Formats: sequence, structure tokens, C-alpha cells
Amino acid sequence: MRVNIERRCLMPKLYQRIGHNLRPYTFQLLLAFSITILTVGLTLYLPILIGQAVDLFLGPHSIHWPLLLKQLQKMGLIVSLTVILEWAMSLIFQRVSIQVSRDLRLNTMDAITKVPIAFIDKIGNGGLISTLITDCDQFTDGLLLGLSQAFRSSLTILVTLVFMMKINYKLSLIVLLLTPLSLLSARFIAKWSFHYFKETASLRSKMSNLSEEIFYEAETVKSQEEEKPASDRLKSILQELNRSWTRAIFVSSAAMPVTRFINSCIYTLVACIGAYLVLEQSTDSLSGPLSIGSLTSFLAYASQYTKPFNDLSEVLTEGQNALASAERIYRLIEESPIADQGRKQLKRPLAGHIQFKDVSFAYPSGPNVIDHFSLDILPGQSIAIVGSTGSGKTTLINLLMRFYEVSSGQITIDGIDIRDIKRKELYQTVGMVLQDTWIKESSIRDNLCMGQEISDEDLLKVTKSLNVDDFIRQLPHGYDSQIGQGETSLSKGQDQLISIARLILRNPAILILDEATSSIDTRTELIIQKAFDQLTKNRTSIVIAHRLSTIEKADRIIVLEKGKIIESGNHQDLLSQKGHYYKMYTSRQEKANEA
Repeated sequence: MRVNIERRCLMPKLYQRIGHNLRPYTFQLLLAFSITILTVGLTLYLPILIGQAVDLFLGPHSIHWPLLLKQLQKMGLIVSLTVILEWAMSLIFQRVSIQVSRDLRLNTMDAITKVPIAFIDKIGNGGLISTLITDCDQFTDGLLLGLSQAFRSSLTILVTLVFMMKINYKLSLIVLLLTPLSLLSARFIAKWSFHYFKETASLRSKMSNLSEEIFYEAETVKSQEEEKPASDRLKSILQELNRSWTRAIFVSSAAMPVTRFINSCIYTLVACIGAYLVLEQSTDSLSGPLSIGSLTSFLAYASQYTKPFNDLSEVLTEGQNALASAERIYRLIEESPIADQGRKQLKRPLAGHIQFKDVSFAYPSGPNVIDHFSLDILPGQSIAIVGSTGSGKTTLINLLMRFYEVSSGQITIDGIDIRDIKRKELYQTVGMVLQDTWIKESSIRDNLCMGQEISDEDLLKVTKSLNVDDFIRQLPHGYDSQIGQGETSLSKGQDQLISIARLILRNPAILILDEATSSIDTRTELIIQKAFDQLTKNRTSIVIAHRLSTIEKADRIIVLEKGKIIESGNHQDLLSQKGHYYKMYTSRQEKANEA
């Protein structure tokens, strides 16, 4: 009951949003609907000509061949015009469908770039991709093309009824009273199937999330021998999806045969009654005696009248799938964007003084991941953060970058609360190099410059200092070599060097570095270490450290456990304490020696 109430509240708003998306295409839709009206008119005029031709051929008088041929010519012309107009109408609706789908994808993509990271984590990358691709297609195909069919069917029903009443109002009343039974049955089936279509859309999202996880972390999945567990999880979701989809198809597919059965019964009843009236030469006071030709026309109209009910039943069931997709699309589009109330400007040149003041953070309905955390990072200081998986290292970085907002406490840069700084300025101030470096499908030059106007002289100065220039020049087209599927591919080490060079070219005041844990050759590791050293020189830097060399060189080392600092100091101080850091360091040292 609660779900039905929520759905009734949601539907008017959903229809309003759909109307808003269709508004730019009002002219095209009006043109298509006008053509539909003309097509329906011509189609429904055809049974009159057929009835007249039958009476000319079977009438009591001799056949008037010139008149009959003229009648056949009219019928041929109408059929030809109808085909041409239907083709034009189909083209217009298809074009609008493609344009609306494009608009929805742009709006959805715009929403994805603005929603909080927490929302993306909740939906999952696969779910977002499913909404962006599958739901947009199902919405436009099911709803927009269904709209054209619904308009045509409704118009056909109305106009056909007028023609039938003109031929014989008694038979028309029988058809009028009984045919809505098929529509009512279709409506019941459509409401029943909506729940299953919605469930299917949710399961598709889960499948996309898992597939994205398996493909994106293919190396990890293989190295950890997770192929079978991953396959089992996917199989389980696919089984659920199959059951849900089977239920949805089973229920929705019942609409067409049920309505056809009802309409066939009505058609048979009307044909029998009509034949009786012809034999009895019964006279309708409004339209005169019923002839064989008139009955032929009437039965053609009766068929035309019942067929749209079959079409409407299909539109209703397909529409439920489209509405389920539309609900997911607009829920994403209407998600509140990241709040950005920042008004204060950071003073230049920036000192780079970072302070975490009694910061706590918890994910929704979870315990504190960061618990009353305080840290003072002085300008130009290099901080290495170490700790076990789940200790809160990455969460601290996410809070500093405002990917998440603190639950309590305050984070400041040069004394200004980061919530008072515009996100754009914050991202220009703080540069990041992460383990999973992002390299877009474009040229090496584009990946280095990232939209900035950078001279070749400045570009070469940075790439040569990092020994990046050497491997770039060995590529087929040097700096203009394209990276991506089917193009030039780079190693993980080269990806990270490109990211470091890109960051140096941006010249941010504060650096966040997440060292790669993946295995790379010794030479590349030394080059990357040299690049890190150059990058952190005279800059405030926070390093999520994995390499012993980086830890040793840090001005200060922070040991995290369950979102709290359990040890702090430089390398020698922490070793002398022989606490948690000492155990961690000696363990890594032993592993390094074994390697």
C-alpha cells in the first residue's frame, strides 16, 4: 500500500519532467501528430470505399465497371498516400526519440559530475552506467514511441466510432459497451507488471556494478584467484535477474492475448448480429437498411476499432518499463548537487598550512571512520601517513578534498575553513596523484596539459627533468601519440610519470600523493621516486606511503589506526619507540630483503 501511495505521488512529477524534456521538440511532435491525424483519416475512409465497391459488385443491378474501376483507383491512391505519410511520421518520431535520448544522457552526465561522491558510492559505477545507457534507451523507445502509438490508437478509436455510428448505431453500442473490457484488463496487467520491471532495472544496475568491478580490477581478480567467486556472484545476480525478468515478461505478455481474445469474442458477436440484421433487412432509423456492403464496412471498422485496444495494451505494459527507467533517470538528475557556499579567497602566495581540528567522519548509518582527529601540517612540511587497510588514510584525503564533508570539526588551509573556499579554487590549490592514475583517451600532449595553455619549452623542461621525455619520443608520434583502446598503451609506471608531470605543470601549492602498490621494475621505481622528490620539494605534501624510502625521507610520519593517530614523529623517533610503526617497518624491511 505504501509503495502504491509513493508511486501515485511520484507520477505527476514524473510526467511533468517528461513534458519538460519534450517541450523543445513541440513543433516536430505537432507535425508528427498532424500527419497521424491525416493518416488515420485516410485509413478509416478506406472501409467506406470497400463497402461501396462490394455493393457495386453484389448489388441487384448490373455491375458498373467504370464506376468500380474508379473506386479501385481511389483505394489504391489512399493506400499509397497512407504508406508515405506513415513513413514520414515514423521518421519524425524516431528523430525526436534520438534527440530526447541525447538530451537525457547529457543531463544525466551533467548530474553525475555534480552529485556528491557519497551518492556515486551508493549507486555504484555500474549503476550509473546502466542509467546513462540502458535506461535512457528504454525510456525513449518505450515512452516516446509509445506516445505516438497511444495518440494514433486513441484517435482511431474515436473516429472509427463515429463512422460505425453512422452505419448502424445498434451494432455500434454493442461494440462500445464491450470493448473497454480489454482495456481494463490491460491496465490491470500493466499495474501488476510495473513492480517487476522496477525490480529488473535494479538488478541490471547490480549486474553492471559487479561487471565493472571485475573488468576494472581484472589483474587483482586473477592474481587473487577470485575468478570463480566473482563468477558465482555474477551467476547469482543473473539468476535473480532471470527470475525477475521472467515474471515481468510473463505478466506483461499476458496483455496482448487477453485483449485479443476479448476483442475476437466481441468481433464474432457483432458479425453474427450483423448477419442476422442483413438477412432480416432490419432498418436502423438513423441510417437505413443494413446492406452486405454496409456490414462489410462496419466489420472492417469494428476490426479497426478493437485493434487499437490491443495496441494500447502493449503500450501500457511497455510504458511501465519505460516509466521504471524514467524514475531512475530523473532520480539521478534531481539529486541535490554538491553544496558549494564558499566565498572566501585564499591569499597568494599560499603558505600551505593545513590543520585538522577535532575532525570526525562517519558514513551514513555507520560508526566513525575518523574519530576526533587533529593534525597540524606546517607550510612546506612532508607528512607520510601509514596504517593498515581501513585505518582511514584515504578517507582523510577525501575529507581534505571535500569529496566528503566532515561530520564534525574543521579542516583549514592557511586558517580558512575549506568549506568557505570554492571547490574550484580548492582543486587548483591541492594537486593529487593517486594509485589509479587517470589517463584519458587522447594524445600524450593533451594528457599533460589538460586544457592549459603550456608552451613547448615549459612542457619539455618538466618532462626532461622527470625522464619522461625519453619514452615519449620513442612512441610512434611522440607527444602527439594517441592513448586508448586500439592505440598506444602505457605501463602503470609510465601512467604515473605522466600524472606526476601533469601535476608539476599545474604547480599546485599543496600535494597529495598516493604511491602505487603495484609491482613495477626497479628502474621505473627509481625514476618515480626521483619525480616524487622533485614534486614535494618546498611544497606542503601528504603522502599515503607504501615504499620504505618515502617513509624514511618524510619530515613527519603519522601512524593511523581506526581513524586515530596512535604514533607520530620522524623515522628515527618512531623506530626508537619500538611500537606499532617499528613492527610495521621491520616487517616491510624483511619482505624487501626477501624480494
